[in-house]
Amino acid sequence: MTTPWLDEPWAVAWPVLLPAGRIGFDRSGAIWWRGSHGALPLGGEVTGLATGTELTRSVGLWSGNRLDLLAARTPWGRIGG
Repeated sequence: MTTPWLDEPWAVAWPVLLPAGRIGFDRSGAIWWRGSHGALPLGGEVTGLATGTELTRSVGLWSGNRLDLLAARTPWGRIGG
């Protein structure tokens, strides 16, 4: 994911469409989005309903350090924006 920084060094964050995954916490209490091929640290807060729920598709803004989750589709419908 370094190519966007080389192409657009002035950009602060890039939109990211994520595959199926879940939101969870690590031992230190940090929030993570985790998919079958890896994990990304989340910025901001996450509601209790989203934690542990299967997210079939999610969209967020990646800053190169943290993912700000904007919306996600769950088996019960869409959450977020």
